[in-house]
Amino acid sequence: MEQYLLNWPGRADALRRSREPTDRVLRPRCRESLLFDQARNVVIQEEPLTALALLQESLLERVTLVSLALPAPPPGSGDQGQNHSAWLSVACPLFRLAWNLLHHRGVLQVALPAGEEVPLLFLLDELFGEEQRLFSWSEGAGPGRTVHYCKNALAGTTPDSPWQEREGCLLVLADPAAPRKAVAQVDRMLAHNSQDQGGRSLLLILPPGDRETLEHLRGREMPFRLLRGDTATLEEPLAQPPDDLQQDLPLQIERIKPGRTSEDLFFHALLSRGIPPGVPLERQPLAGDTLFWADRNRLAAWFGHTLEDLVPDEIARRRPGAAIFRESAFTGEEHKRALEHRFRESSPGTVVGWL
Repeated sequence: MEQYLLNWPGRADALRRSREPTDRVLRPRCRESLLFDQARNVVIQEEPLTALALLQESLLERVTLVSLALPAPPPGSGDQGQNHSAWLSVACPLFRLAWNLLHHRGVLQVALPAGEEVPLLFLLDELFGEEQRLFSWSEGAGPGRTVHYCKNALAGTTPDSPWQEREGCLLVLADPAAPRKAVAQVDRMLAHNSQDQGGRSLLLILPPGDRETLEHLRGREMPFRLLRGDTATLEEPLAQPPDDLQQDLPLQIERIKPGRTSEDLFFHALLSRGIPPGVPLERQPLAGDTLFWADRNRLAAWFGHTLEDLVPDEIARRRPGAAIFRESAFTGEEHKRALEHRFRESSPGTVVGWL
């Protein structure tokens, strides 16, 4: 088929937005979750594009199925073409960010809004290549179809391949206009896991404020961690002082925003280091605060306000890949260097950092 380029006002800006970082964060909501520490399933309440941007490092090429449901363009008033262009500018970066997360044998599933099949197929073909289609053009161009694209056309992938894998992460992006429809994908995953004793996990992105779908999930008794989008963890830094004064300033100037809990800081560290939000967690009381462990010994984090020697000693005993602390817990740069030296001696493979 001859290759077409779908163009619209705002296209260049839409492509640029798919590459922009975000300073927003995902804050855990333990009380609203179900068996938070034991859960492997994750529910995120955040704007779709921001949620996908926040997952780019931690889920890069790890997702076996991405299921996107796009709402139809708003009918609106005035310039219909302008409304349509704005809608395409939302869909385009969503497709690109979702594609980044797919495993090399992964599948992208897109529910096409009725009446928008042809322009979206042109866009999907252009972004990912028509050779990655798992359907014919005539099948995809039918009214209200769901289409599938595979990450690797040479891998023998089919639309059902993600369900034939007993392990894997399924990412579902709910239709903001009808988020409850996403529960059908949850039920399908639970049914497959029950049938073959599989360990598939779910990452569900819901619109902010959607409490009804959360209640439906709780009714299925599926453990899940709820993460909710919020502004950046750290306050904007003040103007940089001159070098001759900077070394004399105390580190106890707290940049962490008021109200941020140790769990908030832990998940900030988790995602910023590219660790998936559904990994196993442990909590260990230590020195008046909580020592967090992620994915066994992949990450240790302790965010108390006074850093005593017993804290790094306990962490180093398990030799984690990284250890993160609250920066204001240090008395100065010399204290930081001493801690790094301590880890080099007792746990040389541990990367030390702070918030």
